[in-house]
Amino acid sequence: MIIIAINKPSEKRIQEKDLETILQESNTQIGGDLNSKHPAWGSRSTNPNDRIVYKTLSKITGVNFYRPEDYTTILENGTQGDVINFLIGYRTKKIQSTQTLNHLLSDHFPVIITMNTHQQQNTRNKRTKTDWIKFQYISHKISGQPTLENPTKIDEEAQKIE
Repeated sequence: MIIIAINKPSEKRIQEKDLETILQESNTQIGGDLNSKHPAWGSRSTNPNDRIVYKTLSKITGVNFYRPEDYTTILENGTQGDVINFLIGYRTKKIQSTQTLNHLLSDHFPVIITMNTHQQQNTRNKRTKTDWIKFQYISHKISGQPTLENPTKIDEEAQKIE
């Protein structure tokens, strides 16, 4: 997994090509302050960067937006700001939750991202060469209909003919 932290100044424009280049790698996360407002990620207003970000990301299959339910900025007069801190995930399904931490004395609130880091084991069967002569010998010694109650028993019996 690639995690990229961004803090884009409000006076700078996001370049479409930069986003495309960053998101060429699978399992990429881009998070932080993109100074980009768009209803798709919960902003109440828009700005010039939102159109660039939204247009670029709409063209890429496998992109997801992860944002907290709460706003991530506060205005100078102390009123609720907007959502400009969020996470873009590309071909990833590891995000469990997002939350705004609004305890700091700043006009920006950090966003806590909780990721599922548990890796699934490869469930593919490993291929082994069966000893068919041994199989014939064992199968002739079996009488009746044997039962194998669980996967462990099956694995134990299979090990005998490898």
